[in-house]
Amino acid sequence: MKQKLFIIVILIIFSASVQAEKLSIDSFISKVLESHPQLAIFKQNSETARIKTASALSMEKWIYSLKPFINYFGEADAYQYKSSSTTRYGTEFSLKTPLGYSGGEIGLSGSTYADFNDPISAEQSEELYKQSLSVFYNQSLLKNRGLKESKLLEQEIIDDYSILQLNNMELTEKIILEFMNLYLEWAYLNENVKLMKLRVDYSDKLLSQITSRYNSNLVDAIDLLRGREALLNSRQTLLQYENRIDILVKNLKNELGIDISGDIPDFDFYKISSTEAEGISLSDIEKSRIFQINSIEEEKLKKTLRRFGYNKQPDLDLSINIGFSSRDLDLSNSLTENYPNAGISLTYSGSVNNEKNDNLISETDSRLKTVQLTAKSLAAEYRTEAESLFTQIDQNKILIAAQEELISIAAEKTEEERKYYNQGRGELNYILQSLDFETQQKIKMNDQILNLKRTGLQLKELSDNLLKNTGVGK
Repeated sequence: MKQKLFIIVILIIFSASVQAEKLSIDSFISKVLESHPQLAIFKQNSETARIKTASALSMEKWIYSLKPFINYFGEADAYQYKSSSTTRYGTEFSLKTPLGYSGGEIGLSGSTYADFNDPISAEQSEELYKQSLSVFYNQSLLKNRGLKESKLLEQEIIDDYSILQLNNMELTEKIILEFMNLYLEWAYLNENVKLMKLRVDYSDKLLSQITSRYNSNLVDAIDLLRGREALLNSRQTLLQYENRIDILVKNLKNELGIDISGDIPDFDFYKISSTEAEGISLSDIEKSRIFQINSIEEEKLKKTLRRFGYNKQPDLDLSINIGFSSRDLDLSNSLTENYPNAGISLTYSGSVNNEKNDNLISETDSRLKTVQLTAKSLAAEYRTEAESLFTQIDQNKILIAAQEELISIAAEKTEEERKYYNQGRGELNYILQSLDFETQQKIKMNDQILNLKRTGLQLKELSDNLLKNTGVGK
C-alpha cells in the first residue's frame, strides 16, 4: 500500500513538473510588448506622425490651374466697344513648378478670349478673338530667398517627429520597468514559497519526532502543542505567499490577457553580479533620452526664432515673362498671327506694424529660456537620483553579505538546539525560536535581493538600457 501511494505521489509531482513551463524575463517582456494596449497606441501614434511628417515635407512638383469663364459687359462698356453690350467667353490657364529650394518658380500661362458684341455702329464687328501664351519666372530676392523659412519649418517638423519618437520610447521603457518589477516580484514570491515549503516539511518532520517522543512519555503535551502551532504557522505563511502569486497572476491575465498560471520564473534570483548596474556611469545617464528630448526642443525653438526673424523682412519679388499675344476679328488669324511681348517687374512689400510677429518672438524666446533652465534642473535631478541609486546598490550588497552570515549562524544554531533537544538537554521552544529566526533572516535576504535588483532596473531605466534586446526603437 505504501509503495502504491509513493508511486502516485511521484506521478503527481512528475505531472506538475511537466505542465509547468519555465518563463524567462525576456520571454515575459516579449509577451508584454505584444499584449499591452498602450504600446500599440504608441506604435500607431508614431506611424501617424511619420505619415504626417512625410506629407508636410513633400513638395508640390507641378501646380496647374484652369479658369473657364463668361463675362457680360453692358452699357458701361458701350463707349469702348461701340456696342450696347458685349459677352466674353474665355479660358485662362497656367502650369508652374518650384525651382527646388531657390525660392523661385517657373511656369507657363495663357488665355484665349472671344468677344461677341451687339454693335451700335457699322464700325464695330460682332466678333473679336484674343490669344496669349507666355513663359514666366518669379524669384524671391529677400524674405523667402532660398526658402529660408520653409527649410527651417521643415526642420522643426522633423524635430517634432524626433521628440515624439523619443517620448514614446521613454514611456515604453517605463512600462517595461513596471512589468520587469512585476516579474521580479513573481520570482521573489516563488523563492519564498520554496523556502516556506522547506520550513513546512521541516516542521512536519519535527512534529512527527515530537509525537513519537510524546507517545513514549519523553516530552510533555506542551511540546506537542508547540510543534503543531509551528507547523500551522508555517503552512499559513506558505499559503499567504501562494495567494500573493495567485493575485499577481490573475491581475496580469485580467490586465493584458497574459496567462502565466502554469509557468514558473526561469530566473536566477540569488545571482548577484559584481556590479548590478552593469557599468552604468553618471556620464551615461546625463546622455540619456530625456536630455536628448530637451536638447532637440532647445534647437527647435532656436530655429523657430530664426524663422520669425526672417518673417520680419520685407518681400522683394522679381517677375520676368516672355511670350506672344494676338487679337483679330478672325479666329484663324488670331491663332496664327502672333506678336511677341515681354515684361519685367519688381514688387516690394512689407509690414508697417509687425506686432503679432514680435509677440511670437517674445513668446518663443521665453519658452527657449525655460527649456534651457529645465536642462540644468534635469542634470541636477538625475545626478542626485543616480547617486542615490548607486549608494542603495552598495548598501544592499553589504546587507546581503551580512544576512548570509546571519543565516549561516542561525542554521548552525538550529541544528545545535535540535541536538540538545534530542539529547534531553534542551527545550523545544529554543528550536522553534531558532527556526523562526533562520526563516526570517532568509526572507529578509530575499527582500534585500529584490530591492537590489529593482534598484538595478531603475538605473537601467534611467540610462535607457531597458529597451536593449527588446526590438523596440530599432
